[in-house]
Amino acid sequence: MVTAQRTIRNDEDHALGRTTLRGAFAASCNTTFARLAVEGLGAEKLAASARGFGFGARLTPGVDAADGSFPDPESGAELAEAAIGQGRVQASPLLMASVAAAAADGSWRSPRLLAPKLIREGGGATPEPRPVPGTSALRTMMRAVVTGGTAAGAGLPGGTAGKTGTAEFGGGQSHAWFIGHRDGVAFSVFVEAGGSGSKVAAPLAARFLKALPA
Repeated sequence: MVTAQRTIRNDEDHALGRTTLRGAFAASCNTTFARLAVEGLGAEKLAASARGFGFGARLTPGVDAADGSFPDPESGAELAEAAIGQGRVQASPLLMASVAAAAADGSWRSPRLLAPKLIREGGGATPEPRPVPGTSALRTMMRAVVTGGTAAGAGLPGGTAGKTGTAEFGGGQSHAWFIGHRDGVAFSVFVEAGGSGSKVAAPLAARFLKALPA
């Protein structure tokens, strides 16, 4: 699919055809979300939504940590790329775990490993949680990923909601991602140059969740 003079492809070049937003999300349909961003949402609203989920925030959990960035798209092609987490968008596993946590309960929190007092004494910030609109619908779509979408064959335990990611980078390789939540635990699995999120990262998440105490 070509939008804003940028060719967008789906993983393994699959074509979904006419579908719902939930179906496109469950199937990780890049072409749908690139087109929606370019032809409907626009750069300003997409960037604002990303900031709502912590992109651009300085994460100070009490130890050195990488965060993420979402530069304002400067062209239609950049907007199409940003809509699917490509181009200049950067994320870390810690940030994406906080994204999954925000989807789970409707509020984004800056993650921390130490007491707030200790973080502030070290020069870090402990901002108050902030509500994120639209998370109820997002939870429904994340459940669909596991029950009938790209993570359906990963062996994830019941009650898991999540999102696979296959992020291309230079040389034709891809990082494998899977983020999600289950029973009050939010998580992010990242495998550098691991290939497919559905085939590599999601099964690792299943092993992690099954190993947790009941």
